[in-house]
Amino acid sequence: VHPDGVIYSGAVARVSGDFLVRDQQYYVRIKSARNVYREVRVPEEAIHFINFYLENRKNRSSALFINDSGKNPLGRISEVA
Repeated sequence: VHPDGVIYSGAVARVSGDFLVRDQQYYVRIKSARNVYREVRVPEEAIHFINFYLENRKNRSSALFINDSGKNPLGRISEVA
């Protein structure tokens, strides 16, 4: 993710969590517990959704995002799932 908070198509992955583009395919670089890096393909639609979220994350519109701010805070994703 670029410092301004958006995933750009010209990015080059350097560390775990970085996105890159190769042959018009998007990848995220993941580092395993054994310090081995893998590049995992990410669908272009997911990149568009992530960019949409990053660009609009300061908005508190329930029309844009599910907002349960009036309820108890959610736990870890694994607990919610």
